[in-house]
Amino acid sequence: MSAIGNSIVVVTKGWPYILTGAHPRNVNLRPIKVNQACASKESIATDGDKVYYSSPDGLVEVSSNGIRVATEEYMRKKDWQAFQPSTLIGEFHE
Repeated sequence: MSAIGNSIVVVTKGWPYILTGAHPRNVNLRPIKVNQACASKESIATDGDKVYYSSPDGLVEVSSNGIRVATEEYMRKKDWQAFQPSTLIGEFHE
């Protein structure tokens, strides 16, 4: 899990979810219907308004604008797989 704004992004071995709500009793759980499983829980990193994590297809970016595979235009899936996505650790610097 990681927070962006007033929401929490929950990544799973299947679809990611977004939790929103002002109180835990009133939380709305909404699946993001994009099949981008989290390959490594250690890969989850946030810069405040976006959450990134490693998936089998590439580095995934989740924001208030939606979800996308951020590395899609830079490398093919087989090239990404060479990085062994299940071993990646996410972190932001400055």
